Amino acid sequence: MSLVVFKINLKSMKIIKLVTLLCFLIPITSFAQDQTIMVNGKSRSMVVYAPKNLAQNRPLVIACHGSGASGPEHARWRPFTSIADTARFVVVYPTAIGGSWDLSGNSDIDFMSAIIVKMYEQYKIDKNRVYINGFSLGGMFTYHAANKMANKIAAFGAASGYPLWGANFTSSRPIPLIHIHGDKDDFVKYSGVQAIIDGWVKRNNITAPVKITSPYPVGRSNTNTKKYYGPGTCRTEVVFITVAGLGHSTESSSNFNTNNEFWKFSSRFPLNMPCTITGLEDESKSDATTDEILGVFSNPTSTDFTIEHKGAFDYIIYNMEGLKLQEGASNGKATLGSSLPQGIYVVKIKDDFTEKTMKLVKNQ
Repeated sequence: MSLVVFKINLKSMKIIKLVTLLCFLIPITSFAQDQTIMVNGKSRSMVVYAPKNLAQNRPLVIACHGSGASGPEHARWRPFTSIADTARFVVVYPTAIGGSWDLSGNSDIDFMSAIIVKMYEQYKIDKNRVYINGFSLGGMFTYHAANKMANKIAAFGAASGYPLWGANFTSSRPIPLIHIHGDKDDFVKYSGVQAIIDGWVKRNNITAPVKITSPYPVGRSNTNTKKYYGPGTCRTEVVFITVAGLGHSTESSSNFNTNNEFWKFSSRFPLNMPCTITGLEDESKSDATTDEILGVFSNPTSTDFTIEHKGAFDYIIYNMEGLKLQEGASNGKATLGSSLPQGIYVVKIKDDFTEKTMKLVKNQ
């Protein structure tokens, strides 16, 4: 009897050793971290996912949860993991205070800005390829971000969420936008989506007729519909995908995958795509601790402009058709524009933390 017991124990020990060995042999391809950052005196939390051995200058995706949820829950329920591993980008799942995003103020806009700065410090992400998307209340926040921080985010995606109490289309530039919604959503009503889409189509100066594809994706066994609007100013596009039979949720199946659509659409658009710049309000990045850009002086002018800045900066001058006319770098001060003819121009001034878009007027 004792011999039999010994054999059973020995077999169990071998199994334990084998499992332990396998744990060491299986390669760790990526990792996720719970992180916190201070924003306006408050500790904010997020889950950060990055593929192992990620190169510098890779994109960042910010994925925002629905009402009452959290970053860790969103990472479990609607993960970008496999897409990030394949396409090689960083994903951040931030957590709203109390599970509710600030849809009217700047507290969560500042949080997003701080995330971008932190991810640049940590992974040297490509700041020209930062994308945001969200589900439900997170989708509503995505629209808020479109109006507040189009100078930092290249493209926007929303699923089952849009502004319920009056929409604004006041982004500082035309924006690429994708919206995905189930036609059986009785919580955030599907019937309200088209008016939001029409507003952004108008904002992007898209005049071409809508192109409709069904089923979508082509060749799949579904009755989904994709509406494509574009291209508009800055080569922007708006896409509205209806997921047939879906309620207030997202889909991840062989027929349709919401996150795949977010990434496939957004990844085509860099922030620095040449364009006609409209909405020339001053856009200072809210993550900057001080306003380092002092301004452009002698504006309007009949001779030249002077940019004054506390430190090193880059600048680009565009005409109103979006053509890049001048660009350069300086430290402290730059005098430019003397060769420009009479007209209205736009200058983008930026450093590692601050960016402004300003209108220039050249008189005779």
